[in-house]
Amino acid sequence: MRHAYIFAALLMLSQVTAVAKDDVEGMTTSVVQTGGGGFPRFDNQLRGAPEGAEKTYRLAARTNTLFGTIGFVPIDSTTYSYSDGRYGVVDQDKPDNDEYVLFDNSYTYIYNPSISAYDNRLYRRQTFDNSDNVTSLTYSSWHTLTSAWKDSARYLYDYVTGTSKINTTVFQLYQGGSLWVQHDQSLLTYNGNFVTNVSSLSYDADFQYDGNNNIISIEDKVFDHLTGTLNNNLHKTYTYNSQNEAVTFTLQNWDKTSSSWMNAEYWEYTYTNNQLTSALQYSWSGGMWTLYAKHIYAYVNATDKKSETVLTWDANTKTFSNYSYQLWSYNSRGLIETITDYHWNNNTGNWESINGDHQVRYYYEYYAPTTVASIKSDDALHLYPVPAASSINLNMKWKAAHPFAITVYNIAGQPVMQLNEQPALSYSKQVDVSTLPVGNYIVKCTNGTESAEGKFIVQH
Repeated sequence: MRHAYIFAALLMLSQVTAVAKDDVEGMTTSVVQTGGGGFPRFDNQLRGAPEGAEKTYRLAARTNTLFGTIGFVPIDSTTYSYSDGRYGVVDQDKPDNDEYVLFDNSYTYIYNPSISAYDNRLYRRQTFDNSDNVTSLTYSSWHTLTSAWKDSARYLYDYVTGTSKINTTVFQLYQGGSLWVQHDQSLLTYNGNFVTNVSSLSYDADFQYDGNNNIISIEDKVFDHLTGTLNNNLHKTYTYNSQNEAVTFTLQNWDKTSSSWMNAEYWEYTYTNNQLTSALQYSWSGGMWTLYAKHIYAYVNATDKKSETVLTWDANTKTFSNYSYQLWSYNSRGLIETITDYHWNNNTGNWESINGDHQVRYYYEYYAPTTVASIKSDDALHLYPVPAASSINLNMKWKAAHPFAITVYNIAGQPVMQLNEQPALSYSKQVDVSTLPVGNYIVKCTNGTESAEGKFIVQH
């Protein structure tokens, strides 16, 4: 199996599906874990997809739900649109992160239970160079008073000549008008294709590798506003077996009082036929490593994780007890469809979702890699929420006002709905889709001189 699976596990205290992490506030250069990955991205190579699937399918949307008294209820929904044949699918190693999705535009909506609908929350847009390297990532938030998206921050990327290796990352804050103010800049240093240092005014990290290019140490520093200096923060070390599989991971935190590294966490990994099958998790207590939990992994095939079971250790009885369970499902193309959390119910003796458990659902669309997507780069057509339960909001912007037609087609290309509208430069309408069967749909709009196309999903 991929080693990145290991790092996804060992860098987390608990294996719980996270809510979508799209906020610019959470994006810092400290996300580097294994020499690559994370917004701001350190490479733009697509990973985590079954061979060939990423060439014909791409991520259309993802939804996050939270379990409560009435079952799983929506939290947020994110949609993606592409141009120039770009694509992206869920990274199986980091399914809650869309850093490898080469979208042009992405919208995130927050579910408003008081009106049983989604509210605008975050708009992201990316630009690319001729090699499809991301050159900018801009964040905009919804401004309710003006009913418009307002820019808030952006990342600018500069690459080592002739490569896809980022040289510098600039983080800017929007000040209004055409004014962007630089907030921080990160410089990346490489040894060949491997990041050895990431340095900025607010963050610094050193990476060390063994002779097989396995990362063996990450040591970082973060800016201290009180002292105005970079201070030690985390130290991570890894060891490997002869198959280059990580067998241990140690996390240490910097203790300011003693000015030394203090043990915090330790993991041991077991493999069967190159698959990570179990991991023991320890915490530092009383000057020694104390067993905390055991993680058991199961797979659908050689590469795709099916489930992860977490058992907690009882030091008094010297036994493990069921605690949590995460189940993954895949579509016919081997792409992640759902990730669902469960907890053990001692009363029923079953795994059950409880308050606070998450379920993430992913939706994909088929595309032809050699064609250019018909969705306009200026985002002429905007559809939300995705998926839709009873209605879909349709927003249009035309360059010239002419009568126009809106046609909805099912996945077989059959028209299932037709709307004929009067001339307008801007158009907004909530369309009832409660009678449409569950599935994928295409919306085509034309006013004689212009056209736009979008996609949405119905899930009752």
